[in-house]
Amino acid sequence: MTAQIIYETLRDFHLADDLADRAARDGFLEWLITLPARNDPHTEARRALNTLSTQRDPNRACSLFVDFLTQAASRPFGRPERKGGSKMRRRILH
Repeated sequence: MTAQIIYETLRDFHLADDLADRAARDGFLEWLITLPARNDPHTEARRALNTLSTQRDPNRACSLFVDFLTQAASRPFGRPERKGGSKMRRRILH
C-alpha cells in the first residue's frame, strides 16, 4: 500500500490521541511491510515524504505517520560489525 493511500485513510478518520498513535504506527508498519523486497526503505521513505510534502493535515495520526516516515528517511544505515568469528568462538569454548 502506498504512503499516499495510508495518509488519506488516516486523514479521513479523526481519532482520539491514543488511537491516533496506534493508527499511525500500524499505518507505517503496513507501508513498510508492503514494500517490495528489492526496494530500500530509507530511499522509499524519502520518496514518500516528497509526495506528501504538499499535504500537511492537522490530524494527529497524519502528523505521526509523517514523523515515522521522517525518522525512517533520516536514520543512517548501520554497518555490519565483526563479532570475532571463529577465533572468538574458540576462545569462548576453550
